[in-house]
Formats: sequence, C-alpha cells, structure tokens
Amino acid sequence: MRFFGLVSAMAVVTMVGLPANAQKPQDDPRRDEATRVFQEGLHLSDKNMVAEGLEKYEQSYAIYPSPNTLLNIALNEQLLGKTLKALRHFREAIRNPLLSAAGVEFGKKYVAELEPSFARLDLTGPTGLVVALGKEDIMLPLLEPLDIEPGQVTATGVQLGRRYEASGKAAAGKILSIEMKAPGAVTSKTEEMRGRDSTRYAVSGSLVALGIVGVGLGIGFTAAANHQSNQVATYSTGSTFGCTVASNGNCAPLSNSAQARTRDSNIAVGSYIGGGVLIAAGVATYFVWPKLIKERSASVAPWIGKDGAGLAYGKEF
Repeated sequence: MRFFGLVSAMAVVTMVGLPANAQKPQDDPRRDEATRVFQEGLHLSDKNMVAEGLEKYEQSYAIYPSPNTLLNIALNEQLLGKTLKALRHFREAIRNPLLSAAGVEFGKKYVAELEPSFARLDLTGPTGLVVALGKEDIMLPLLEPLDIEPGQVTATGVQLGRRYEASGKAAAGKILSIEMKAPGAVTSKTEEMRGRDSTRYAVSGSLVALGIVGVGLGIGFTAAANHQSNQVATYSTGSTFGCTVASNGNCAPLSNSAQARTRDSNIAVGSYIGGGVLIAAGVATYFVWPKLIKERSASVAPWIGKDGAGLAYGKEF
C-alpha cells in the first residue's frame, strides 16, 4: 500500500520538464527521448516493478538530466532499501534550481525522514584531492556535507607526492567535520604511484566526459538545424507562402527559420570542436601526466576558475 501512495504523490513532480527560459522542445531532441524512456519507467513502477522502473529512470536521466527524474530515482532507491543513495539523490535534486516547487517540498519531506539514520561528513582539504572513503572515491571540495553511514571514518589521499589523511567517529544525525592533513611525504612508492594514478584518472576522465557532453550538444543542435532547414524549404516552396526572398514582408517565417538554422548550425560546430578538444585533452592528460610528474620540482594540478577549468603546471625557482 505504501508503494502506491508514494507513486501517487510523485505524479505531481514526475514530468521531465525544461526550465522556464529554455528553448522550445523541438530544439532539444534529447527531451522527447528522455520523456519516452521515463514513461516506460513510470509504467513499470505502477506495476510494482521497482528495480526495472529504477533502471528506466536512470536511463532517462542519462539522456536528459531533469531534477524531477532524479526524484524518481531517489524514490525507487528508497523502496529498494538503498536508503543512503536515495538520501544523497534527494539532496542533489533539491539543490537544482530547476526543480519544481512541488518537487522541492516532496524532496525535503523524504530528506527529513531519512537523515536521522545517517551521519554527515564535512571533509575539507586541498582542492582536487581525490579521497578514498571506504569503497568510494570523492574529489574535494565537497558541495555540501556528504551523507555517510554512522561509525568510524577513515579518509586517505595522495596529491603531488604527499599523503593526506583524516579520521573520526561519525554519529547518526550529527555532522562530523574533519580536515585532510599531510603529516609527511609519501614513504611508499606504491602508495605514491597509486595516488598519482587516482588524480590522473579523475582529471582525464572528467575532461573526456565533458567532451562527450559537448559532442552530444552538437548532435542535438545539428538535429535542430536540420529541422529549421526543412522549415526553410517548406516556406520557400509551399503553396501558402511561396517565399523566395527573406526580406519580403510576407516571408517573416522564412527569415526566422533561416536565422535559427544559422544559429543552431554555428552552435553545433562549436560544440563539436569544443567536445573534440576536451576529449583530446583528456586522452593527452592520461598519457602525458606520468612524464610531467617525473620532475621533482614540477607540480601538476587541476584548477577551476571563472573562465573554465584545466590543468596548472609550474616549477619552483
């Protein structure tokens, strides 16, 4: 009975929506595909096939990351007993400014219900440090304290030849604040190389992922440009308009479609180029990184600034 009550409540916030200032649906082909997959998940959930529904919601979110879809992921995870993952996803959805008002209220309700059973970890340390925390790796800084299981916490990480560590006892319903500190240089060659590899994988993987997103955007805008090309052909040859000159007073639709086609084509080209550059940078980082860190006086680290992100390389003099 509880399952059907939850699904009924989610009906208010399960639409895969665009933000209010987004382009029209036809300008983003991902939305229609995500909605189709999402509806499959909703149908499975209605039939009490929770695990199968979760899989469809995750597929839909990968196509078009709507925060409302993320709420469905969190809900199904809770029903399957994956309460820690559910709590993290509820919080992530609430942080998204595009989440509907009904979704925010729904998410807050379940966060309040779940969080007393877990602790939160406020972990600080060097920016870009990859921290091994139990069976998962996280990169600092955290956006907000991380929900964790109560109990003893041990965190370790290696960056630029130095080992960082922190530990503490986490209590349910409480926030544990600890700082990653480096008591000394790495003494184990194996640990040092493992730390270097962790950072290399994180940076190169992030660049490749961003590049794939860029290529995906290029595909979307290419589809949008092709749609506008069809509109231009329709307005130019159709019996209703019969437009051949965009400046003709009766040919405003032709002019608008031509401008939209040019705009979408330019964005598509830029997305392809940007995505390709990021993917190439990720691959290059993976292979070049070990050579850079052989120089003891040189340092390589990821950086994030107002104009973008990348790698910082420097030497001491």
